[in-house]
Amino acid sequence: MNRILQFTISYLGLLPYIYFLSDLYIFKLIDSNIIINLIIFNTIIIYTFIGAIHWQWLQKDESTIYTIHGFIPSLVSFFITIMTLLEFDKGYLLVFLIIFLLIQLMLDFLCYLNNKLDYKVMYFLRIPITTSLCVILIIPVLFNNY
Repeated sequence: MNRILQFTISYLGLLPYIYFLSDLYIFKLIDSNIIINLIIFNTIIIYTFIGAIHWQWLQKDESTIYTIHGFIPSLVSFFITIMTLLEFDKGYLLVFLIIFLLIQLMLDFLCYLNNKLDYKVMYFLRIPITTSLCVILIIPVLFNNY
């Protein structure tokens, strides 16, 4: 697939978050608890997807570290899903997601340093989108009105 198309689709993945935040703070059409749950579940999907993509790419080396790096997001996502369904404090869950996204980004950067990832993917996709997503996720935590 064309790299520009891949990057465009990736950046478009931030649009639901912009809608969620605008509804949470401006329009107020949907219950705030539902919006926060949608934010959490959408982030879990993205987090797991990134892990699965890396599992596919990095497993070619048959290294246990890379396999774990690809598998951990699925495991973390499972536990965050359970905690969300059990009505665990949403602020903590959002902070946990931010921490895990940043850990995943740091591990990806290590893979980049080991020549496992392309620099364009790292600098034009992973770093800007993960940073934007973390900023978006911290907004409901700082302005707690859900």
